[in-house]
Amino acid sequence: MKRKLLAASIAGLMMAPAALADVTVYGKANLSYQQLEETYTGAGLDFTSQDNWEMLSNASRIGIKGSHDISDTLKGIYKIEYQYDATGSNSNFDSRNIYVGLQHATYGTLIGGKHDTPTKLSQGNVDQFNDLEYADIKNYMVGENREDNIVMYSTPNFNGLSATIAFMPGEDSGCVNPTNPAACSGNGQDDNNFADEYSVSVNYTQKDAFSVAIAMDDNVENTDILRVAGQVYLGSVTLGALAQEATVHDDYSVLGVPTAGIGKMGGIAKNISTDNGLYDIASATGVGVWNKQSAMVVSAAWTIDDYTLKAQYGSSKTSTDSSVDPLNLAEFEIESTSVGVDYQIDKYSKVFAYYSLLDANPDAAFTKGTIKDDQWQTFGVGIEMNF
Repeated sequence: MKRKLLAASIAGLMMAPAALADVTVYGKANLSYQQLEETYTGAGLDFTSQDNWEMLSNASRIGIKGSHDISDTLKGIYKIEYQYDATGSNSNFDSRNIYVGLQHATYGTLIGGKHDTPTKLSQGNVDQFNDLEYADIKNYMVGENREDNIVMYSTPNFNGLSATIAFMPGEDSGCVNPTNPAACSGNGQDDNNFADEYSVSVNYTQKDAFSVAIAMDDNVENTDILRVAGQVYLGSVTLGALAQEATVHDDYSVLGVPTAGIGKMGGIAKNISTDNGLYDIASATGVGVWNKQSAMVVSAAWTIDDYTLKAQYGSSKTSTDSSVDPLNLAEFEIESTSVGVDYQIDKYSKVFAYYSLLDANPDAAFTKGTIKDDQWQTFGVGIEMNF
């Protein structure tokens, strides 16, 4: 049914009147065939929970975007983008960036809807293995968020300098019932204001030389982040780096009474407790008692004719909330190493191969069982086609 509705929407837009003629249907199909292996080791324990080949769809997507001239200097703009499973094993469409807004030639762009936060966008192309299994930086660091109900303003580009600011309402009901707290819904933070969550980035780019960005999140997914990222372009070689510090937002409360911080943890880190028997850093829903995280990534890409050689290393150290672990000793580190090669067939198509290893190392205080070291690794070959 969803497919029929999407097809009908595309067809309808393609037959739109001349006033809406600036409509583009676009997309990407990315399929990889890869071997996946997960192993856990510890005192008297050594086992493999997965060792098989799978076909994966890596953020394949389809979308509609366009604009409408309101005046000589003002445009109405929109985008509707969905992710789909190119393997055919899942028929659901998951929403990605979806928005409507205004773009002014002098004053910048204002949109509302669902979108990547400025902090997520600030990494640019530092992540050379974006969307790939076990290699994407979202597996081991927080901050890669796409948020609903976002209002975002981007300035024009002033000789390479630009800024983006976004805010979101928490959408708590504002309900206060001291005699029956259960009667009120929401996350307990009393986030019922005009704007409860913020994400901001400032970017500076010198074409063909370098780009640098500094970004911050305040209360986005109940997390505060400071991130610095940049890339240097040396002819056929591109070098990138990113570093960030994250903490659980410190004003979490239930009816005004402070409680243990709770933040969203995704990817491999999210599964550390549920799959591997480690300290409860995160539950199956991605909510846990982690408190602080330091993370970094460095990357390099070297283009030789139609080939691009890529390498990337990243790590994160995450600690628990001191209210749960008073000595604050519980900590785990994830290291990520990835290498790969792309071959550009033409402007729209490429084939690729890559290897990635994620290694999780909890300290002694973090282990509630016998597992001491966890590894996820994959080798894959794939094709990407843009349209």
